[in-house]
Amino acid sequence: MSNKNFRNIGALVVIALLILTTALIGCATKQTTTATSSLPTTYTVTDMLGRTVVVPSNIQRVITFNAVPPLNSFIMAMGKGNTIINGIPASMAKMPQAKYQTILAPQIANGPDLGSTPNVEQILTLKPDVVITSEQATVTALQNTSIPVICLKSALSKEDVETTMNILGQVFGTLDKAKEYNQYFDAKLAWLNKSIASIPMNKRPKVLNMWAQIMAGFNASWWIEPAGGIDAFDPKGMSGGYGGVTVRYQISTEKLLLWNPDIIIVRDASDIPSLEKNTQLNNLNAVKNKRVYVAPAGTFTWNGAVETPLMSEWAATKFYPDLFKQSDLIKDIESFYKQFLGYQLTDQQAEEMTKGLQ
Repeated sequence: MSNKNFRNIGALVVIALLILTTALIGCATKQTTTATSSLPTTYTVTDMLGRTVVVPSNIQRVITFNAVPPLNSFIMAMGKGNTIINGIPASMAKMPQAKYQTILAPQIANGPDLGSTPNVEQILTLKPDVVITSEQATVTALQNTSIPVICLKSALSKEDVETTMNILGQVFGTLDKAKEYNQYFDAKLAWLNKSIASIPMNKRPKVLNMWAQIMAGFNASWWIEPAGGIDAFDPKGMSGGYGGVTVRYQISTEKLLLWNPDIIIVRDASDIPSLEKNTQLNNLNAVKNKRVYVAPAGTFTWNGAVETPLMSEWAATKFYPDLFKQSDLIKDIESFYKQFLGYQLTDQQAEEMTKGLQ
């Protein structure tokens, strides 16, 4: 065969290979395009009011409203703290309990203060992908806009917290994180339940969770019983009530004396002297036995924020200090923050949290 024929055959082979390669690339491109175009651009979520809400699949801008620090904390556990575009209301930003908000999501420090009543025009200007609130009033205020609004109501129980995490998992496409958190929660309470099982009911302390300076009790203290305590608070026949992360009722002096709790958990260090200096209350068991403790805090007070699974463990160290060690709690706090918030605490930071950051 002549050299000319060899060259012709070689040229044909090269052309054939080019055609085949182009076809294969075209197929691959078509498959990639098809796969990409098949991804949903929105998700349908049912919030805690039972409303069906359509949210975008790629959320980059989030506004939180009403119970801002607690809502922020749950979003942070989804790994989405960087999507929050508003600041903390001034009334809450100064509270030491909110210290880790800006540590975990620094942009919050420069975000706008949206107050407590929605300004629709201001919210529209910020162009959020979704608004997450704890109050139905905010849902109503924004109902005529195109902004998706998710309502997460008061965390009055473990089930409320787990529902909150599941809804946020759907909103952000992070159901694996929600599942991991809820499994951790289940395991923590199972361990506590096993640890206190042998303690008879008549040996368990009566515990009151309150804001002493304004004589308010909280109907969001489900964490007391898993820690081995008996909730002294009884809202029957009482006036008041406050929506949000907790439900708050005014307590009369007569009611408090009647309950006579063995342990009191307060929200602020200044609550302790307010009880000790009150001649009507300083003879309460909790006060005279020096068993008044400030609730722990990190992203916010633990009994309403993402650290809720640790709240019962902390309480158990106060109820039964011989059974539950502070050193073990410190390790668990550090492990929790690393696992769910991606932040490595020092022993000193974890210790400060157990004292309410005060």
